[in-house]
Amino acid sequence: RLNQAGLTPQVTEALTKQRTESLENARISLEKSIQLKPDYAQANYLLAQVLIRQGNLALAIQQVEAVRPLAPFDIGVAFQLGVLYYQANDFAKAEGEFMRAISINDSYSNARYFLGLLFDRKGEKTKAIGQFKHIETFNPDNQEVKRIIANLESGKAALAGISPPAPPPTERRAPPVPEASGSGNESGVGQ
Repeated sequence: RLNQAGLTPQVTEALTKQRTESLENARISLEKSIQLKPDYAQANYLLAQVLIRQGNLALAIQQVEAVRPLAPFDIGVAFQLGVLYYQANDFAKAEGEFMRAISINDSYSNARYFLGLLFDRKGEKTKAIGQFKHIETFNPDNQEVKRIIANLESGKAALAGISPPAPPPTERRAPPVPEASGSGNESGVGQ
């Protein structure tokens, strides 16, 4: 039975436990929820988040991969899976997921951000600049994006002088680019 927020009691309990850093208890609650409803995308996604926080990237990837067929048009699932692949240095798969995310919503800036980083990593500066310029059209005041474009246009690495001192984008709590309200990127999953 779902509550007003559309969550099962097990997922509500898991969210509470996750907030209090009781990750193992959250994992157990989520696994129970998934046993009751295996196709519950949000529970599968949250379990992946717990696994990431427990340091198990490989299992987190497997968990989000299991969610993908349950929510094939969920932009957050595509983005999160792309970030996980990126963290695992599986850049071909990461690129595919970021491309899938922007095929769902062309203005999804955070997928374009990581796609731009991937192109930079591959030495495809023109493609990288294109991604960041596209982001800039939706986020004209984002100073980090402006610095990345300047770096790329001067032949530097995208994050030169940005990370460090700032943490790498994969280690930040907030997404690199705030998504505009009403852009279709406010999925509860993957943000």
